[in-house]
Order: sequence, then structure tokens, then C-alpha cells
Amino acid sequence: MSGLFRSKVLPTMPNIPVINPKPVSETPPVKSNPELPPLPPKNAAIIRYSRCNREMAAGYETLWKNCEIRSQFKSNVNAVVSRIKQNQERYATVAHVIKMPWELIAALHTLEAGGNFKGVMHNGELIIGTGRKTTLVPKGRGPFNTWEESCEDAIGVESRRPAGYRFDVANTLFYAEMFNGFGYRGKGINSPYLWSYTNNYSKGKYVSDGVWSSTAVSQQCGVVPILLGLNWKPESWN
Repeated sequence: MSGLFRSKVLPTMPNIPVINPKPVSETPPVKSNPELPPLPPKNAAIIRYSRCNREMAAGYETLWKNCEIRSQFKSNVNAVVSRIKQNQERYATVAHVIKMPWELIAALHTLEAGGNFKGVMHNGELIIGTGRKTTLVPKGRGPFNTWEESCEDAIGVESRRPAGYRFDVANTLFYAEMFNGFGYRGKGINSPYLWSYTNNYSKGKYVSDGVWSSTAVSQQCGVVPILLGLNWKPESWN
């Protein structure tokens, strides 16, 4: 279920005391990196994100670099990837409109609707062409005559990205996690929405909206193994 429609709190790093700090006048100015803005104020309620912060970016990069698909799930990943490739042209067409990698759209569609083109991108409800609106979060979206319409509404409208947004590893994985929500960070585990079927996830899952289980294990293939299986290249879209 898309997390773009729910308020989220961006996790912050604990305060670390500074030993023997230099006088302010002697401290050289720090130039900001426009690609990675600093952390927002503590406990800042954030509805929508444009880019991830430095700490999160470093975490994504490390997890991506060390990621491996677990051997027992490789056949599952191959099956998912094979199904996606059969619809690659359809994903690529809407990707051109939305301006984001088709591989990411395919991965999100797989997680939200199991790859079923009758399911809306927002939450997977099978209402395409029925004249009905969504009844799950986000409620009241639609109706949609085609899957492409739902895709453009869920991604192209509800999460517009700033000009020049780079789909590198950090921003791409950040976007995927944002789409589902950052609730797993508060539980101290990597989101299965991204990392299920890999060595970066073992257990812990929200079994329904707001209902947490520390022992439940996601049975879905995560976004990352799908991207790996599709041989996605960071920034290939840019």
C-alpha cells in the first residue's frame, strides 16, 4: 500500500557531544550538497519527500553494494522477473510519461498489485474499468479506465519530483521506500518492501495497516531483488 498518502516522521541520528569545539569564528563555513539536503528538525512531520538525506543515502548505498538474493528465493525472483519482461513495453510506455525508470514502476506494480493490470498502483485494488473508486488507503482515488491512468495518478500526480531528480541508487531506493512508508525504520529493520528475499532482511512485518508482528516474514519479493533481476543500472534513465 502506498505510503505517499500518509504522514511520516523522518528518523534522525542521536545527538553526539562535541569535545573541545573550536570557537564559532574559527569554524569554516560548510557548503551544502544540493543533491543531499541536511536532516530536517527533530520530530518534523513530513508528508512528502523529494530527496533523501545524507545518512539515509549512505545506508542505501551500503545495503545495495552488499545485497545478495538468498539462494532459496532465486527461482522465485526469476519467475517474477520473467513475468515483468513480458510486459516491459507497457511499463516503458508509461515510464516515458511519468519520467522514471520502467524497472522501478514494474517493481512497485508487482508489490502493490502482484503485477495484475486490473489493480490500481495505489494499493492493488482490482477496480480498473469498474467505475469504482478506491476504498483502501488512499481512499477515493479514481475511477480509472486503464492501469496507466492509475499509475499516472499514483506516481505522476501524487509524487511529483523536482527537475533534475537523479535516479541513482540512493534516490531510487528512497523513492521505493517512500511509496510504501518509512514505518519499518522505527522498528529497527530494513523494509521488506525493498529487501525481502535478500540477505538484508529476515523477519518483521506489518501484517496490516498499523499492525506489527516481529515474527512475521514477508512472502513478497522485494523491490531490490526485482531491480537486480532486471539488471537495472543506476541513473540509466537520466
